[in-house]
Amino acid sequence: MDNIISVAATDDNDALASFSSRGAGVDLAAPGVDVLSTTRSGYGTRSGTSMAAPHVSGAAALVWDLARDDATYGQVRDMLFASVDVLPLLASAVETSGRLNVFEALRQIRMEVVSASPGAGDVIGTQPTEFLVQFSHPVDSITLSPGDFLVNSSPEIGVSLSSDGR
Repeated sequence: MDNIISVAATDDNDALASFSSRGAGVDLAAPGVDVLSTTRSGYGTRSGTSMAAPHVSGAAALVWDLARDDATYGQVRDMLFASVDVLPLLASAVETSGRLNVFEALRQIRMEVVSASPGAGDVIGTQPTEFLVQFSHPVDSITLSPGDFLVNSSPEIGVSLSSDGR
């Protein structure tokens, strides 16, 4: 069924855990051996596919959230599958031959400029005092700085960043 992601468990060497599901129908692997978790008395390590599956469901939720809820279930699933770390040890064990890679899954989300004023290539008679650029995803001022903007192929020094929650 395409609405289920089946998860295998790997250890810290990316080897399939001895207790893990494997073979046809198992989609990808995630860490599942000696995973730190809460227990009734505090914290402890646990092992199992039940420890691996939350890694994948958390990654799916993060990808879906950052895709601004525009992504379908199938697109989120495909991003997770396309971004695994392919590992020889998992080649015959899981359908994707790989282990979850959340960073690469997030890179599957492409940020695009939705609109800009003045627009790219616009010819204007006077120097604008303000540029408005709207992105398809939230912008983090820690990872995007004014120096990232080019005006006439030069870094724009007078850029300030603001957020309207989009």
